[in-house]
Order: sequence, then structure tokens, then C-alpha cells
Amino acid sequence: MLWRYGLGPLKLDRWVGGFLKSFETIYRLQKEGKAFSTPRRLLAALDPRFSRMLDETLEDRLRRDGFNERMIQELASGMVRVNYGQGLGVGAFVGAVALCGSQGPLWAVEGGNQVLAAKMLESSRARLHRARVCQVEANDGRYRIHADMKEGELLTEDYDLVFLAVPLQNSQDLELSGRSSENLFAKVVRPYQRIYATFFESPPDAKSLRCSDPVPGIILSTTGAGFNSIGLHNSSRKGDDQLIWKVFSPEPLTAEQSKKLFPNGHKCETVGWWAYPQYEATGKKFADSAFCLDGAGLYYCNAIEEAASAMEMAVLGAKNCVLLASNRLKGATSNIDTPSLPARL
Repeated sequence: MLWRYGLGPLKLDRWVGGFLKSFETIYRLQKEGKAFSTPRRLLAALDPRFSRMLDETLEDRLRRDGFNERMIQELASGMVRVNYGQGLGVGAFVGAVALCGSQGPLWAVEGGNQVLAAKMLESSRARLHRARVCQVEANDGRYRIHADMKEGELLTEDYDLVFLAVPLQNSQDLELSGRSSENLFAKVVRPYQRIYATFFESPPDAKSLRCSDPVPGIILSTTGAGFNSIGLHNSSRKGDDQLIWKVFSPEPLTAEQSKKLFPNGHKCETVGWWAYPQYEATGKKFADSAFCLDGAGLYYCNAIEEAASAMEMAVLGAKNCVLLASNRLKGATSNIDTPSLPARL
């Protein structure tokens, strides 16, 4: 590592550490009840540099900060690809979020990230309807929710506030009506990117990957490899003694690719999903989606994903929406888009 990258990894560690120190300001601000109307204003309150990082690429930012090309094209590129399946043309802020994986320790939720949402729902004691929402209709100062229940039953209920916690880019079957509804989807412009995870029951072929044998626990790619990363998975349905390898790829692996990478491996399954926005989209690098879509009571938690996508970002975006709604209801305008003074030691 020292021979190939010199002191670059140490410099990157300090760079990421500085980013995280500024980012952690959000927890103090939210504890104080502060809320922000857009992701840009939220990030600018944490560090003025964050707002500028939304409008430049990670590649440009790292060059300006003095990182050498080998560090950028190999380490940084590989980490962005494993986290977001994209290249160095992503925004500098989301790229910095990807690089945070270089600092340990990293944690995972046993049972999958869905357990976090399930436990939060349980602790909230909220009334849960298992249904597919098909329409949110602004109606006399309130919102009427139309949802399809099981066996064709239709649920219709009125609410004062609505919080959307779903990417609107992939929810074209959800109708938003009333209060200038024709402009609501126009505020959400960044399309989502599909990613595929394929699982194998034996290690990859070291010769095909041109790496040491046994292969390392994680393999990052740059461009043209046909996959984003290969890594040893933490768990197995067949028991703790069964090692499972996971491949992230932008397209489903073909039979030829699978045989080349895992000549002795049995493919367990392939799972595809819309994972995160396309941060390398051409044209304007960042469109500042609003946390409140209609200026009234229709809140959009996923607006935060215009800046970066991660479980932590999702939680912070949702909490910001709740604080924003609460401050508006209370008339606490001083808590909206006005960051507090830095804490003094």
C-alpha cells in the first residue's frame, strides 16, 4: 500500500475525518429543533463547503485537494463504484459519503436494513395500513389518501399532513392531485439506478481476477470489469459455516460471466432493485428538491437523496421533514433555515 500510494491513504483518512466532523453537526442542530426547507440549505448549515461540493465532481474535488491520480483512479474510483455503482463523475458530496467507508469500524444491521424500519414503526405505536397508496389528493386544506387494500378493498382517509417516504422517480403510478400537482414531479428530476446482487456458494477464481490466491475478502473494480465489486457476504441461509460471495453489477451477470468469475461456484440467486439516484447524470449536477413539495403539508423525505443516498441520510431526511412540519405548525419560523451558532467549549 505504501509503495503504490505513498502517504495518500493517510491523507484520505484525514480528509474523510474532516468531512465527518462537519457532517456530525446535523445531530446537534436537529436536537435543537432546527429544520431546513431544502437539502442544500441543510448541508450549507453544516459546512459552507458542502454546498459547493454539490456542484462539482468528486474527481475535480480530489484533484484540487492534492490527491494523486493513482489514488483517485484506483482507490477513490473503486469505493464509489462499490457504494453507488458509478464513477468519479458523481458529485463531490455523495462521493465523500462513499469514501466514508474507508474509515472503520463499519456496522451492519443483523437481519437487513428493513429491521431498522420495522423497529422504528413498532416503537412509534402508529396505526399501520398494509396497502398500496395510489393517490394523494389535496382536499379542503387536508389530504385524502386513496389506497388499495388486499382483495380489492379501497381505503380512503383524510389527514392534515402527508409524509412521502418513497422515491417519486419510480412511483409514476402514484397520483398527486391538487395544489399545482402538475409541478410536483417536476421538482424531482434525478432518475434512479438499478443494481443487481448475485450470490455464489464458492470463492471467485483468482486467475480470472488476476489477484492473489486465496482472493481477498473484497475486490473493487474501476471501469469495464462488468461488475462493481465482489465481496465475502456476512451471513448464509445454510448456516454460519457456509461462506457466501456477493457480486454487485450494473446488469444481471450472464452465464458466461458467472462461469468465468466462479467456475466452481453454484449461483444461489440474483436480486435487482432501484438502489440510488444516478449521481453522474449529465447537465446540472444538482437540483435542489424541496422537503415540502407543495408549500403546505405534503412532505418528501427522499428529497435528501438528491445529495446522497444512505440509511443514515434517509433517517436524517425524515427527521428534518418532521421538524419542518412541527416548526411550521407552531409558528417557530426562527427554527427554519437558520442554523444556530457554533457550540462553545
